Amino acid sequence: MTRTGRFGWALAALALALGPVTAEAQVVIRRSAGGGSGGMLWLEAAPSTYGVTAWTVGQWARYSVSENVGAPMPMMQFRTIGVVGRRGNDFWVETADEFGGMASGRGMVRKVLVPFGAIAERAGGETYLMSPDSSVRRQTLLRAASGPARRAAFPEGWTRAGEEPVSVGSATVRAVHWRKGETELWTSAEAGPLGLVRYRSADVEVELVGRGASGARSQIPFGGSGR
Repeated sequence: MTRTGRFGWALAALALALGPVTAEAQVVIRRSAGGGSGGMLWLEAAPSTYGVTAWTVGQWARYSVSENVGAPMPMMQFRTIGVVGRRGNDFWVETADEFGGMASGRGMVRKVLVPFGAIAERAGGETYLMSPDSSVRRQTLLRAASGPARRAAFPEGWTRAGEEPVSVGSATVRAVHWRKGETELWTSAEAGPLGLVRYRSADVEVELVGRGASGARSQIPFGGSGR
């Protein structure tokens, strides 16, 4: 076994020892087509929408999402997206949410087995959910909701404004700049696994704050992993 493989097994064993991670089974039927809301909608689009053409295991990206919800301070969330494994033509993709500001804390971690595309459950597919208390349940979608899921509307109605460098942490990516009225969007095929670099509207701002071509690790010690 490689050193990386031993390290991955050690992390899984440590997670099992430290928290209640029993994978309880659950079968669900989606009655609503779902989709996120506000800024999170822009993190649930298919990567091809933003110019990404393929995934590689180990890719990861971290986003900040700031929304003006009428409170004295905007609501702040973070989402990390990682491609943590592969099975045949499908990929294990994990999303981990956190909350900032006065409501700071861990959110849900979701691990799904999907083909390259939007990171969403499929009927009969494998999904693992880890709650903030580290308990894990395996969820099987028995039947998806009828009708299309709510998605961010792009690129219809958007105008390409040109290309420009955008700073992401200490690095820079070459991004395509789009406009729709007063709303702006930056996308890049270099910014996998999703390809979104920045989105700005009157009430919402989504920004890529970190990324890597390797190093993604699963927090959930169930399901498959290529690490």
